[in-house]
Amino acid sequence: MNALDYSVMALYAVMIVCITLWAMRRIGSTKDFFAAGGKMPWWLSGVSHHMSGYSAAVFVAYAAVAYNVGITIYFWWAFPISIAVLLGAAIFAPAGHVCAFT
Repeated sequence: MNALDYSVMALYAVMIVCITLWAMRRIGSTKDFFAAGGKMPWWLSGVSHHMSGYSAAVFVAYAAVAYNVGITIYFWWAFPISIAVLLGAAIFAPAGHVCAFT
């Protein structure tokens, strides 16, 4: 690594500390921390919840399982999910219907 690499890492660390100190002043309770003080829209809260669980399951748990058992465990997990998504798309969002969010 050279000086540029170290300076980028140092700048990143300083930015993280600054963001943390800024956020600490804005959070007064656990409601502020977990639900943005009730100001977060429902859809953003749902996306955040979904991606937190997805990240924990796929990128942490299944990576460890695939390392210990083999890569096939990941495919067997994803296969029924893909079938469920295809069935859900065919049943609940058939072609030609207008999206409810537009």
